[in-house]
Formats: sequence, C-alpha cells, structure tokens
Amino acid sequence: MKNFWFILVFLSGFLKAQDSLTWKDCVSFAIENNLTINRYRFDEQLAKLDYRQQINNLLPQIGGSASYGINIGRSVDPGTNDIVNQEFFQTSFGIGGSVDIFKGFVNMNRIALQRKNRELSKNLIEAVKNEISFNVLEYYISTLFYKGLVDVCEEKTEVSKAELQRCIRQKDVGLLAGTDIYEAEAKLAADSLELVKAKGAYQSALLQLKSTMNYPPEKDFSLNPILDYEDHLILDTISADSLISLSFRHLPQIKAAEKKLELAKKLLAIQRGYLSPQLYFNAGWGSGYFETFKDSMNRIIPFKQQFDLNSNQYFELSLQVPIFNAFNQRTNIQKAKINLLKAQNEFKNEIIIQEYEINKALLDNQNAKSEFTSTLKQLDKQKKAFQAAQKKRETGLISLVDFYIISNQLASVKAENIRATMQYFLQAVTIEFYMNGKIID
Repeated sequence: MKNFWFILVFLSGFLKAQDSLTWKDCVSFAIENNLTINRYRFDEQLAKLDYRQQINNLLPQIGGSASYGINIGRSVDPGTNDIVNQEFFQTSFGIGGSVDIFKGFVNMNRIALQRKNRELSKNLIEAVKNEISFNVLEYYISTLFYKGLVDVCEEKTEVSKAELQRCIRQKDVGLLAGTDIYEAEAKLAADSLELVKAKGAYQSALLQLKSTMNYPPEKDFSLNPILDYEDHLILDTISADSLISLSFRHLPQIKAAEKKLELAKKLLAIQRGYLSPQLYFNAGWGSGYFETFKDSMNRIIPFKQQFDLNSNQYFELSLQVPIFNAFNQRTNIQKAKINLLKAQNEFKNEIIIQEYEINKALLDNQNAKSEFTSTLKQLDKQKKAFQAAQKKRETGLISLVDFYIISNQLASVKAENIRATMQYFLQAVTIEFYMNGKIID
C-alpha cells in the first residue's frame, strides 16, 4: 500500500498557481455548462408547458364577438324581416362558450400522456447527465494518466542526464571508453523525445477534457490528484443479481424505457377513445342594435332599450357519434398497437443491455483490481531492482546497457501502475453508480 500512496503523491506534484479542479468539480462544471444537457433541459421545459396546457384544456372555451355594419340598397330589415331599400346600420354583440363533457376519456388520457412525457424528459436528462459525467471522468483519468506519464518521463530523463554526467566524469579521468558516452547521449535523446510526446499527449487529453466540460479552451487549470481512492476500492463483493436489482430502481435508461412503454399504452387508449360518442355542452348570449328598430312614433329605439329587447340566450347539448371515416381511426388504432409492441420490445432490449453492462462492469472491476494489485507488487520489486542496479553502477559491477534496461523497466512499471490505478478507480466508481444511481452527490 505504500506504493499505492506513492502514486497519489507522484500524480500531485504538478499543481500550478491556477484553477485547481477535482474530478467532481469537473463533472459538476460539465453538468451545469454542457450544451447537450441544456438542450434536454429545454425539452423538459416544453414538456412541462404541454402538461399544464393539457390540464387547461379541460376548462371551458369562451369567446366573444361584436359586429358593426352598414346596409345599402335592398336588404332585409332585421326588425320586420321585410325587404327594404334604404341605408341603415346595425351592430351586434355576443358571447359563447363550450365545454367537453365526455370524449371517451381522451382528455384525461392526454393529461396522463403529457405527465409521463414530462417524466420521460427528466429521465432523459439524468441519462445524458450520467453519460456526460462518465465521459468527463474518463477524460479526467486519461489526463491524469498522461500527466503521470510526463512525470515518469521527466524522472527517467533526469536519470539519463545524471548517468551522462557520470560517464563524462569517468571518461575525463580515463576510466571509461568514448563509446559509452555515445550510448548515454543516445539514451538521453530518446528519453527527451518520449518526454516531448508525453507532454503532447497530456495537452491533447486536457483539451479533450475541456471540450467535454464546455470549459473555455484558452483558460488553464490543473487537476487535483484523486485522494479518495480507498472510499471506492472496496466494492468487489456484491453479486451480479444484487447489483442488477439495485440498479434497476434508479437507472434512468430503464426508467426512460418504462416511460416510453407507458406512453405507448396511453396513446393506444387515446386512439380507442376517439371511437366513443362525444358529448359537448354549449351556451351563449347575444344582443344587437338596429337602426330600423323604431317605436310607434317612428323614432329609433334607444340603444339601451334595444340591448334588452334583442337579448337572447341559448343552451345546448351536442352529441357526436363516429360512424364512418374511411377506416382512418381503425388504422390509427392498429398503428398505436404496433407502437406499443415496439415499446415493449425496446423495454425488454434495454433490460438485456443493462444486465450485460452490469455483468461486464463487475468483471472489469475484478480484472482491474487484479491488475492494480499485480502492478503494486511489480512496482515494489522493480524499485528494489533499480536501487540495486544504481549501487552496482556506482561500483562498475553492471554495464551501462544493462542499467538502462532496468531503468526503462522501472519507468514502464510506473506507467503501468498509474494506468492500472486509474482504471481500477474508474471501474469502482462505475459499480458505485449502479448501486446508488449517482456519480457525485
């Protein structure tokens, strides 16, 4: 475990005077700023408005009307219904409303449909958040790995520099042939090239991380080392069945597939509802003023009096019974049934996919743990071998080529240990996610 903590310290040595972000900081930033997530948030807001509007559709529909007209020439006198040939004006006012009493439960099913559609939008947001979070975590780990690789290459380059200086000193006193100098210079050049490549890979990984986070590319930040490894590396005892049972309670992919199935059922119920008779209640009031309305003394009746005299109301129940519409509704029902079968199939398929992913995650976690443990042991042995080689090199008991071989082996094991540590952490976080449905609190 000493070597394990050595890796953590090893990765933390590059922090600069700039923004310093943990992997959780990066995930939180991405969730708040990722444009794909924002697009799904807009979809959720639209679904919320559709749900509210569907409830509002239960309210009566009320409308008012007003008209003003001038009749010229032959026209019907609205007061006597006689044909007259004169110019006069008329105005009318009205208000009316209607309300659905029964439509085969279509309205109630539409409300339920929009409610489930809103819930589906939330599930899709959570699914996208999880996808983005894992992408950020993977790129964060990848960037940390390349940073660790830079440190390994820098350390190996320093060893090569020191060995070159040793060779120069020994040559100056006649203890070493010139060919060893060439060998040391070639090794330093090769190590320097590896360092340049590692730095380039680190910058590329960092840029990819920024892109996934939607972080300003021109703004720099450093990565905090992952210091909570031990909180995550104890999750290798849960069974696949238990993990599947836990994960299906909160996995947004499962919930989304389930909501799509419920939506398909509601859509079928709505289409069937259109086969039912539909009952409406309508009511209205109206009045008007006509210039031809005159009293016994041939005076135009005043507006207020006409308003009362011409007032009228109506109340009606309207029943509509679908009889034949060229089989359109029957076709719509058949389509809805097929869509329901598709949703059922997609739901089953999503369950199979997630069961496979969970089993794979458990297997990957076990493999990652084995690799992590093996690299720890290998690193411990290789460090001791390198220390022994250094002592032999100081006394001339080992050749320069053999020393470089051991040095390269140590660097390779360090890099592999960093990779295994990162991979084990990623797999452990994945198992945690399946257990509680969260990547970060």
